[in-house]
Amino acid sequence: MLRYAGTTIEQLMDVRLLVDPLAARLVAERGSPDGVELIRQSLIRQHALKPTSSHEEWFKENLYFHWAIASASGNPVVRVLSESLHNISLDGGLKIRFKRSERDRSIDEHEAVFDAIVEGNGDKAADMLRRHLERSIYMRAHYLR
Repeated sequence: MLRYAGTTIEQLMDVRLLVDPLAARLVAERGSPDGVELIRQSLIRQHALKPTSSHEEWFKENLYFHWAIASASGNPVVRVLSESLHNISLDGGLKIRFKRSERDRSIDEHEAVFDAIVEGNGDKAADMLRRHLERSIYMRAHYLR
């Protein structure tokens, strides 16, 4: 529904800067082993996609990683917000084609977020995810020049 109301990717990312780090913090502080496993499986798939993946495959798995964190947060409001935001992203995000090196860096950043979650360090997980999203915003602006 928001996609039809003139919502921009920039507006979407403003909200993701709040929701995604909160989700990472919650998983790190009180996530279940099953939830953490969802995130781990996404990382495994991301690494498997690295050498041969299309942009579309990478982008969808990238969004799944973020959704898995929201789902694992244990907060249904965070999960529903994340799902809504990601549905909008699927419409607006595929237009930008990131270089393979930038996709690889994104996967490395996902790994760092995951490591902080496994350590149980909520502050670090939230900070790492916020920095990752800020870099994504910067890269989008770079590609749209």
